[in-house]
Amino acid sequence: MSVPALAARLAVAIALLAACGVRHPALPDGRPRFTALADGTVRDEATRLEWSGNGNLPGFREPFEGATWEEAETFVAAMNRGERPNLGHDDWRLPSAKELGGLVSGFWVPRSWLACRVDGLGSGCTELASFAPFVDLQSGIYWTMTPGKDGRVWAIDTRRIAMPSPRDALRRVLPVRGAPPEVNEPPALRPLAPSGALSTTPPIVPVW
Repeated sequence: MSVPALAARLAVAIALLAACGVRHPALPDGRPRFTALADGTVRDEATRLEWSGNGNLPGFREPFEGATWEEAETFVAAMNRGERPNLGHDDWRLPSAKELGGLVSGFWVPRSWLACRVDGLGSGCTELASFAPFVDLQSGIYWTMTPGKDGRVWAIDTRRIAMPSPRDALRRVLPVRGAPPEVNEPPALRPLAPSGALSTTPPIVPVW
């Protein structure tokens, strides 16, 4: 094989690898979806809400460790009193289901046409991207402030699953600050995709 032909094949292989590479959350105009701020918060440029850049402020040590809903509320109140790390702010709260669902959906990014085909999925498939620039943000289920039925509260899984949870269930905590929340508005619901970790559907799936 001639050198030019070999170089051409190498260029094609590099392009294919790049097409299958890791993609990051972005706005429609291509700018990064999330911005790490100097105070330790992360701003979601799509909503302008500011989230704790530390995804594990309570210091959970085990993957399935968490807090009850009342404990989560108490923790956030302690942040606002300065009794817990608060990144210099005293207006933290639990997010609404709509807010947290929107944040979680932002981490699911479109894959290239080639990557979808390689995995046997249709065009437009998505995957869970890195949680950067958040630090120590884990895959799992997080509390919201949005009430559900029968005294339950909506919780959001990073797999884009929304579930009304008993208040004594153990869930993780990701505080937010910013615009007044739509407290009683449930998460936007979408049908479940059959593809497991690689989904072809947007936002949030209900689990009753």
